[in-house]
This record gives sequence, C-alpha cells and structure tokens, in this order.
Amino acid sequence: MVDIGVEFMLNNLSKVLQYNANLILNVEDEVIKLHKELSLLSALLKDSADRRKDNNILKALVKQIRDVVYRAEDAVETYVATVAMHKSQDAYKKYFCIVKYGADLRSVAEKISSIKNDVKDMYDKRKIDFTALQNIQTSERSEGGETDFHAEEIYVEIFEDEKKKIIEHLTGGSKELEVISIVGMPGVGKTTLAKKIFSEIKLDFKASVYVSQNYSKKEVFLNILDQFTKPTDEMHKLDSKNLAKNIWDLLEKEKYLILIDDVWEKEAWNDLKIAFPKNEKHSRILITSRMSNVAKHANPTSDPHHLRLLDDKESWELLQHKALPSKTCPAELETKGKSIAKKCEGLPLAIDIIGGILHDRGTEKTKWEKVDEDINTCIFEDSKQHFNKSMAMSFNHLPYHLRICFVYFGMFPKDFKIPASKLVRLWIAEGLVHLNGKVNLEANAEEYLEDLVKKNLVLVSERKFNGEIKTCQVHGKLHEFCKRKAEEEFLFQEFNETESHKTTCRRLGTHFKISDTPSFDQLGSHVRSFLCYFPFPSELVSSIPKAFKLLRVLDAEFINFTKFSKELIGLIHLTYLDISIEFDTLPASISKLLNMQTLIVKTSSKTLKVQANIWKMIQLRHFETNVSTYLPDPLYFKRSKNNSPVNRTLQTLCSIAPQCCTEDVFAATRNLKKLVIRGELAKLAEVNGGSSVLDSLLNLGNLENLKLVNDVDPQSPPAGKLAKLAEMLLEKLQKKELKQKEKEQKPKGLKLKKLTLSNTQFDWKHVSTFGMLESLEILKLKNNAFKGEFWQADDGGFHALKFLHIVKTDLVSWQASSNHFPILKCLYLKDCSKLEEVPFDLADIESFQLLDLHSTTESAAASARRIQQKKKHKSGFRLSIDGSEQVP
Repeated sequence: MVDIGVEFMLNNLSKVLQYNANLILNVEDEVIKLHKELSLLSALLKDSADRRKDNNILKALVKQIRDVVYRAEDAVETYVATVAMHKSQDAYKKYFCIVKYGADLRSVAEKISSIKNDVKDMYDKRKIDFTALQNIQTSERSEGGETDFHAEEIYVEIFEDEKKKIIEHLTGGSKELEVISIVGMPGVGKTTLAKKIFSEIKLDFKASVYVSQNYSKKEVFLNILDQFTKPTDEMHKLDSKNLAKNIWDLLEKEKYLILIDDVWEKEAWNDLKIAFPKNEKHSRILITSRMSNVAKHANPTSDPHHLRLLDDKESWELLQHKALPSKTCPAELETKGKSIAKKCEGLPLAIDIIGGILHDRGTEKTKWEKVDEDINTCIFEDSKQHFNKSMAMSFNHLPYHLRICFVYFGMFPKDFKIPASKLVRLWIAEGLVHLNGKVNLEANAEEYLEDLVKKNLVLVSERKFNGEIKTCQVHGKLHEFCKRKAEEEFLFQEFNETESHKTTCRRLGTHFKISDTPSFDQLGSHVRSFLCYFPFPSELVSSIPKAFKLLRVLDAEFINFTKFSKELIGLIHLTYLDISIEFDTLPASISKLLNMQTLIVKTSSKTLKVQANIWKMIQLRHFETNVSTYLPDPLYFKRSKNNSPVNRTLQTLCSIAPQCCTEDVFAATRNLKKLVIRGELAKLAEVNGGSSVLDSLLNLGNLENLKLVNDVDPQSPPAGKLAKLAEMLLEKLQKKELKQKEKEQKPKGLKLKKLTLSNTQFDWKHVSTFGMLESLEILKLKNNAFKGEFWQADDGGFHALKFLHIVKTDLVSWQASSNHFPILKCLYLKDCSKLEEVPFDLADIESFQLLDLHSTTESAAASARRIQQKKKHKSGFRLSIDGSEQVP
C-alpha cells in the first residue's frame, strides 16, 4: 500500500500549492516538479498493484519508493513549517531556510525521478512477467474460499435453529423460483452450513457449484451439467451461452435446487442466473456470500440469513470436538480451554485452526497455556495460513480506495465502538477520501463505511433512528489483521513502552495506559498521526506537540491539557485536533492553524470563550465543543483585518451560546449542516430583538440538524420565559408559509430534517409550531422539552416526521392519530412516568414499525401491547418494553 503513500503525498502537495503558496514562493518550481514525477509513479504503481505480491524485485523497488516518498514528504512539510515559523523573523534566517530545505527538495525530486525511470523501464521492457504473477495470484485466490470445517457435525448442531429456518424457507412458501442467501463475515461458516443443508434436501435435480472471485462461466455451467448428466465432447465445445441453454432445457419442467457457493459480485449472479428457469415448480437457489449487497441483488424482496458469531459456550463446545480425540476435556485443561475458546471471539474459523493446533500438540497443560498466552500468533502464523488466506481474499477484493480505510480500524483499540462521525472525519483528515462526484467528502466517506459493512468486514454496533450508522467496530480477529497489515506496510504502529518502533512509522496509537516516560526521539520527525486512547501522565502532556512537529492528526480526547501548550501552534499541518482542556479560553493563536478541518474541544469549565478568528480558518469543516461557547464577532475581524468573515466550508458548529447567534454569525456560516445552541435560550429573543436572528436562522438553507439545549441553573427553571421565542417562531413560519402560497413558490430557506429540544419547557400547545417544518423527519424532545399534563395533537403538521423521541416529561394524557403523524415509523418513550396511555389510534399508521418504551407506567405498557395486537398482522411491527422484545 505504498501506493496510498504516493497518493497521499500527491494530495498533500496539491494542498501546499493551493493553501500555502505564500510559503513556497522560493521553491515552487521544485514542488511542482515533485508533483509531476509522483503523478507518473502513482500511475505505474496502480497498474501493477495486484501483481507484485511475491516478486522480490518489485518488493525491493516498492521499499525504495516508500522511503523516498517519506523523504519527500518530510522535506516539503519541514520546509513549510520552518518558513512559517520564521515568517516574521530576519531575512538571514529565511534565506538559510530556503537554501537548506530547498536543496533537500531538489535532492528528493531527483531521487524520485530516478526511481520513476527504473519502474518505467521495468514496466516497458517487461523485466517482470506480470502475466505469470497474475496467474499465481489467481490460483492462490481459487484455493481460498470459505473454509469447510472438520468439526462439521457439532458446528451444524450449534446452528440447528438457523438450519431449520433456512430449510423451511427452501421447502415452503411460493411455487415461484426463489433465491435464498446465507451471508456473514469471513470464517463464520457459511459454506459448512450450506453444504449440510444441501445434503439433507432430497431431490432428483440438485447441483452444488463453487464460484469464488475468478470464475469461468463455462466451467461453472459444465460443473452443473456434470451433476445432472455426463457432458459430451460436443458440450465441451459449446460457449457459455449455449451451455446455459442446455441447463435451462434440462431444468425447465423439474423441481430443482442449486447451491452457488462463495459469490463475490452482483455480476456473477447476473452471469449465472440465465441458466435457471422460473418454472413454478417450487425450485430454489441457495447462495453463500460475504457480500450482503450481492445477496440483496439476487433477491431484493427477501432479507438474507445473516450468520451470527458463536457465544462462549458454543465456542468451547466446538473447540473440544476439534482439539480432543475423545471429545471429553480433562479437568485440568477445562479452565485454560474455555479461556482459549473465548479468545477466538465466536469465529468458527479461528476455533477450527486453534483446535487443530491443540489436537496436534496433545493434552499437555503447558502447551495449552502457551497457546492461550499468544493465541493471535497461533491463528495468524498457522503453517497452512488458513486464516490469512481467508482474510486476504476479502482484503484483496476491496476496491483500491477502501483498503486503507479498512486497515485504519487497527488505529483504534480492540473492541472500541467507534463513532461513525469520528471515523469519517479522521479518514478525511488523513486524505483517504475523495469527492468522486459526491456533494461533499463526508457523504463519500459515509458511503465507504456502508460499503465495508455490506462486505461484512465492519460490524455496526448501533444505528440511529433513521438507519444511519452511529457506532461501529471490527471483529477482534479482523482488528488483529488490520494491525498486522498496517505494520507490514509501515502505515501504523501501536505504541508500546517495552518494544522498539520503526523509525519510519507515520501513524502512532496508544491503546494501553502509559505509565513511564515515553521516548519519542526516534519517531517524532516522522509521525503524522497520533491517536491516544488512554491518559498520559500530566507531566508528559506538553511533550506531545514538541515531539511530533509535523503532525496532521492529533486525537487527544483522553489527555487533559491543564494549560494551553504554545507548541500546538507550531503544528501548522494539523487537520484534525481533538483535545480535552481544563481552562476556559481558546487563544487567538489557534487561528494560525490554517489547515485545520476538524477542531473538537472538551473543557471542564462551564463555558468556553473563543478568541481565535475561526472565520479565517478556510478549511475548517467541523467545530465542536461540549459547553456553551462564545464566538468572536465576524464583523470585528472584517473591520480590523480586512478579511472576508464568511467560512464556506464550515458544516458543524456546536455548541454556541445564544448571545452569539447574531445575523452576522449566521451570515458567516451559511453552509452549516449541523448547529447546536446551548445556554440560556431565552437570550435568543433578546439578541437584536430576536426577530432578525430567527429570520437568519430560518434562511440557513443547508441546515439539516438543529439542537437547542436550554442549559440553565436547575434551581431557576425558565418557567415560561421561552414562550415568547416559541410565539415569535410560529409567527415567522406562518408568514413564510403564507408568502409562499401567495406567490406559489416552492419552500425556500430552512430544510431541517432533525430537531432536538432539551429543557426548553415549552407548553404543549406550541408543539404544532414545529410541525410546520416541512422537511422534519426526526423530533427529539428531551428533559422536559415540553411541560404540561395534556397534549392534543393538531391536524395539518408533521407531514414528514418518521421518528418521535420523548424523554422525561410530566405528560399524563396524549391524544393523537394517523392524521397527526401520517408516516411515523418509530416512537421512543423514556421516563414518561405519568403517561397513562400511548394513543391507540397510532396503530392505524401504516408505516409504524417500532414502539420502544423505557421506564413508563404499567398502563402505558398495557396500551402499547394493545397497539401491538392490532398490528400483529402487519409484518415488521416490533414492540420493545424496557429493552425486552415483546412477542404478540
């Protein structure tokens, strides 16, 4: 993946030319030449990306390329950082900097040019037999596939319920041809289960065929024919289209079952389905695939059977059958054996490999202890390489741009539930995401993540109400694969006090608590990303920015900065900064970090004052804080610095104080997508009379997510102080609606999709105001967002609302029906301790799919069950009470 390093370097040079042109005036020609040479080198590398795996000449060349690209990166970024530091100093220092680092740039450019010529020469003269390499790779892939476990009987017993469900699906239902799929992550046992099911179904016409990544349509069709009839010499001469016709003719009047094992692409199904007639004979096709989207493509109307991981008890049961000839475990091995089974983390392939190793080593306790101590080494360095081959098939099948995004999961601690928003922003900060026609980088990154989920390489830990991924992670063994792959490619290394570290490593992470003084001396000049997930000793905090002077990413959420470190300002390449602080002011010098894309600040103070001119940070996309934050006036900087106060890239701004919600601030952030206002919200009605502020807010045409948190002293609740604000908002919305009707205009301005209100204590009569927001899909009402015992929903609002979330309210009686929430999908109620009933007429909403209750009254739970009874004939409706799924 040195190709990724070259690609990143190209992106970095482009940004240097775009955003730091004033710092490279004296070496601009060298930078442009460097960019040109790397562009050609990148093209040559991509062309041979999958062909150089076992070629020593190419491996050595790739190492040279990596080293020189890193040298180039160091030279360019050191030059820019040094010039920026000496920008205001005397001419001699600036001249010295230009001579010294300019020479470095020229030297690196010449070296890259030389290597590029070597690669081009090898490519042109075909000193490397790329065709032979491709054939080696193809044969390796074909030998892979999904492992068929040796302990098949016990494995199938464990999955008896799943087996029965699939057999019922295969033997019951419609007479129409139907496709049933088994999907899951690599090594979960799809092939083993499918083969067992196939063997148990008795039919005259059934065939099993293995497809995998590099299949031949002709060979697949001949294989199928061979299981029905002996193909003649004439058949072997036919092309795939005519062979498919032979199968079709053979099966047209028969009931048949076809098992198509290990399908990787939608196109593979499209190629093969032409052979199978839709004959209304109750025929079935069973597919196994690692790709959920392939299964959905084969049958869009039915969800695939997603094979789960084993629990600890099932894992131990399977391990015993594989490891112990007698199938009975000696008492002295049981504790260690259960520990080993647990560390396989429910993945049957891992259990199968470890079971084989234990079987070969016998029942000596010390040998089992050694396996338990270093189970990952046993799995990944198994002599037959079963696990590596299986994982490599999935990895090598990934599109070029997804490979490093997947490996990046190794940057996080094992079992860490990663917020999707954090992952997306880190990918962007690292330069791993490209627009490719999308509206913005974030949308593209979210698509990358969904693709990895569909390929069953990433697990979704939690989804939002609207189906978007909230948190995610990778299975423990895939996490180990990512770490090993990253270290192999010098992409990332986990910091460990007891081990030596590669001096060329670009990304460093801490997954465990560091107690002693870490030595960053050898690493500092090379590290570009530092992700810390355990606290550092406080006395060492200031050493981080001093050590890593070329950092682009600093994820230091778990490190407490007791005072602002001036060395942070020297990190001019920073694109991502997440820090926790114990002070209440963000200094003006922060605005010197002009490459910043994501700035996240968590403080222990009650408020945060920003002195920095964030309006001139033209690459800033996301600015988040955890408390009410006071921003500087954009107009101040316009008057005093003659700068434009508009930040066109800023998408996220949270949490800002109500006093800062001025027309000027909203004018400067007109492309906002997410806004959180936190503090004494009654102040919103006081800022310039409130009216113009609301006008500006309603005209934020890109705003999709608004959160209003009334963060006031609990001893002095607002008690109606916000009523004026609600009435003003209602008036504004009514005037806007009337004006649009008079002019027959399409709605303009605010297209809010999600609204969260917390502790606003509005009267329930004002809830209809928010129903006028025509695009509103998600409404969250938290911590007494509305007060009062009675809510009579009004007609004519909430036309687009799909998710209603109410937490902590004194509501007693609620009257509503399908007229008030016509397309509601989900209703979530928590801590509604006085609510007598959930409105029964909500059962008439066709789209209603989930009713989720937590800590409500018995009478409310009873009314929810009545709704479930009314909807029990509607497929897909679910009722959950206090986390327990209710069976109708």
